[in-house]
Amino acid sequence: MIHGIGIRSWREMWSRRWRYYQTGTGAGDGGAGDGGAGDDWRAALPEEMRADPAIQDFKDVGALTKGFIETKKLVGQKGLSRPADEAGEEEWNSFYKALGRPDAPDGYGLEMPTEEKVPKGVYVSDGLHQGFLSLAHRVGLMPGQAQVLQAGFMELLGTEAASLEDADNAAFEKAETVLKDEWVNDFEKNRELARRAAATVFGKDGMEELVKYGFDNNPTFIKKMFALAQGMDEERLAAGTGAAGGELSTQEAQKRIDEIKADPKGPYWATAASPEHKAAVEEVERLEGYVAKLRRQSRA
Repeated sequence: MIHGIGIRSWREMWSRRWRYYQTGTGAGDGGAGDGGAGDDWRAALPEEMRADPAIQDFKDVGALTKGFIETKKLVGQKGLSRPADEAGEEEWNSFYKALGRPDAPDGYGLEMPTEEKVPKGVYVSDGLHQGFLSLAHRVGLMPGQAQVLQAGFMELLGTEAASLEDADNAAFEKAETVLKDEWVNDFEKNRELARRAAATVFGKDGMEELVKYGFDNNPTFIKKMFALAQGMDEERLAAGTGAAGGELSTQEAQKRIDEIKADPKGPYWATAASPEHKAAVEEVERLEGYVAKLRRQSRA
């Protein structure tokens, strides 16, 4: 006896408590619980867990345990672990392939953007397109990711090209403002002389590079070319009258003359007081002199 409780009674009491926690129900007097006790196994769970749909199909603790074990095995089979940073190329290629990367860059199925899909001011060559596909493959992109990246890249290039165009326009306007303030009525004439001097010195290819990098809109450069023009004779300056620079042929010079005279609203036909009229007349005179010189040389 322990404090009035027999050893047998003590054991039976703890046995009933143990069965309660195992099955969720108490045992009958002097015996174990009935076989239906497993139906109430959720009663031992906290209240917020009892109604969870995830456990409603399990009839007892054993079924729940079995389901948990099977789930763990399934996760182990289906799971995909990222290789370590120091992993070799073969391991990374296997990982990318499992994610859905094509076997080769041409497997993305991305065609080179057509002209109507390329933003204004952006040029996409076949080499650039193939380089993009190779890079996408190297870093393990899936087809959907590569497609989104290509479209986004085109959009970014278009935005950048538009910004550069705006900057060029602003630079041109600034150059005109600065030089107009300084040269006033001689602006058109002096700018044309500066352009002729640059065309004479740098030639057609050089002028294309100057335009490409914005020197044609640089006030300092224009003033330097104007100063250079002051030391050139009319014959040398007349040789640099092309829009892209370089020496003109007889046909090109005559075409330029005809274009200037063909515009009834152009500066050539403006009032004599107009600075633009004076510059246009001088340009025609230079061109006509240049054409006459070339024709004399051809007859010699």
